[in-house]
Amino acid sequence: MQTTKSQKKNITVKELLSVIPDDRISSLATNSHVDYCTKVLYGRSVFYMIHYSLIESDCTSLRTMEYIFNSIKFEFLFNLDQSKTVRYSFISERLFVMDVSFFEKLFEHFYSHHSQF
Repeated sequence: MQTTKSQKKNITVKELLSVIPDDRISSLATNSHVDYCTKVLYGRSVFYMIHYSLIESDCTSLRTMEYIFNSIKFEFLFNLDQSKTVRYSFISERLFVMDVSFFEKLFEHFYSHHSQF
């Protein structure tokens, strides 16, 4: 059965990402030590940046993530420090060294919480 545009329910990025509470993301970041020795791109920020870029842009790339992270809208939506900016090369480096277990645990939490519906 095909869904028409009028039947689709629009959901904002903020609503989608609010499914996992900030305190849960912070505790997972602490437990997985994903924020060890970082001053700008914390696990929470990277998680939001990746998902926001996947949802909002047609072509997700490091340059797109750089633009999104440095945008006022993104900083306002996720209550980030507006004085911090990043370059695409720093995003690449950060993604390379991040512990994947942080994202695995977020997925497991999301799946276990919402698979019951």
